[in-house]
Amino acid sequence: MIRQCILLLVAACCLVECQIDTTNCDGYSTAISACNTNNGLTGNSRLSFDGLPALATGDLTVTCGNLNNISKAVKCIADTHIACGTTETKQLEASSDDYTEILNTLCTRKDEYDGTCVNADTIGSCASTKLADNNITISNSPTFAESTTYTCKFGEYYLSCANTDSQLEACTKTKTKEIYVSLISELRPDICGASSIVSSVAVLVVSLLAAFSN
Repeated sequence: MIRQCILLLVAACCLVECQIDTTNCDGYSTAISACNTNNGLTGNSRLSFDGLPALATGDLTVTCGNLNNISKAVKCIADTHIACGTTETKQLEASSDDYTEILNTLCTRKDEYDGTCVNADTIGSCASTKLADNNITISNSPTFAESTTYTCKFGEYYLSCANTDSQLEACTKTKTKEIYVSLISELRPDICGASSIVSSVAVLVVSLLAAFSN
């Protein structure tokens, strides 16, 4: 099952193709619930893998104020999600360590980043248009090679669209675009290699940001 989603690495807003289907993964919901409960996250503060995208444009104050517990919950949720994948599909996901490392780094630069400037829907639509323009599609039951091509191209186009997004350019906090683009490049799956776009931002200080709010 191919689901296009914004993967908010617990602290980072990164657009990747989700290749792992958890529908028939035994114990998945129970394990995700335990990730929250065991780290003191209750009520509206509870996290889910698919719900992370909605947290990308909020206030970092809550997240960074409870960084230790949220970081542990995020790693747990990511590990639980990845465990449901096959040997192949796991290659198309970032690791849980990537998520927690990003979260820790992001909180050190929260004063330079404005999540409200990030319109992931607009950037994602731009990337989808580029896929269509280049006749890159994916079937309902894709081969691994097909999934890899689609996933990597979508990530490449998303990064390109973020680089030219007018809303990011206009952010009052001028480091927002740099941080967001750097984040996306860092979360690019190793199997995709380094595109020219990724290489162009590799020299930037690794500054990753994510937003969690109530």
